Amino acid sequence: MLQAAFAPDWVISSVSPDYGIDLRLELVSDGRVTGEECYVQVKGTTKNHGRPTVRIRRETVQYWLGKLNPVLVTLIHVDSGEVWYGWMDWRLRGQVQQSSKKALPLTLPYQNSVVPLRETLPTYLHQYFARFRDDVASPTRAALVRMLCHTDKLHRECLLLAWFLQRGTASLTPEEFMNNHKAFCAHFSLHHSALYIAWRDYLHIVGNGSPAVSAIESLLLTYDQLRLSYIHFRRGGTEIQQSAAPLGLSPTMAASLLAQGWEYGEVTLSYEAIVNLLPTVDVLSEIKDVLFQLSIIGSTVGGSDTAPRA
Repeated sequence: MLQAAFAPDWVISSVSPDYGIDLRLELVSDGRVTGEECYVQVKGTTKNHGRPTVRIRRETVQYWLGKLNPVLVTLIHVDSGEVWYGWMDWRLRGQVQQSSKKALPLTLPYQNSVVPLRETLPTYLHQYFARFRDDVASPTRAALVRMLCHTDKLHRECLLLAWFLQRGTASLTPEEFMNNHKAFCAHFSLHHSALYIAWRDYLHIVGNGSPAVSAIESLLLTYDQLRLSYIHFRRGGTEIQQSAAPLGLSPTMAASLLAQGWEYGEVTLSYEAIVNLLPTVDVLSEIKDVLFQLSIIGSTVGGSDTAPRA
């Protein structure tokens, strides 16, 4: 049913496994692929209602916001075949940050029989990627490169710490462990601060409402949520929790506690710290990928005489 709403020459492929995206769609112009793509989520309904609102899981919205390509949400009435559609709105990122609801509402304002998708979709994607090219053009490129460099450093620090933990720490003296921990905290804090300085510089130049900003901000939100993990300290039968990065981003507090005879809980150190750390490694890798794509997208998006023919 949805296929009939698309132009016959568009490149459409299914996405498997399905994590909230069903199709990938690429525009074709004058027989050439353009590189202008979007993702499509397909939903079905048997209810008759005008201008429907669908509910999207919070995790799925955050996943979409981390994508560089826009997401088209479609709802098909299975009896009539009518298609309603709307674009994932970057303004939902505020709801992701502020709301604790498990699902967020998204209104689909367009009815395909009234506002044909094959006419509006090319215009939307042309404008979207034109803005994208502006977002990654000079002088924003310098801030993007700085963000990429510091994200890479954070990624490497986390990998080194994971390797250190996996080796085991039972043979280390408290002083050796504390020194290693302090070094990690110092290096991580330095590059974490520098990353957010570059991010603020980029945001100042580009402003809100940018697709690039949405993608980066969504991933940084995930990174911060993972970074603010609880780490357990204990001494005798007493335990406290430090709200910080995996193994702490507060060297002074951690070093002071260790010096007073506190120690990391055995389970936390050998298992929970690594469990907390590896998702941080993964999301930093995703941020690196997005920043790298943004750094080159200005020269790769859009059709040209050298684009392959469909």
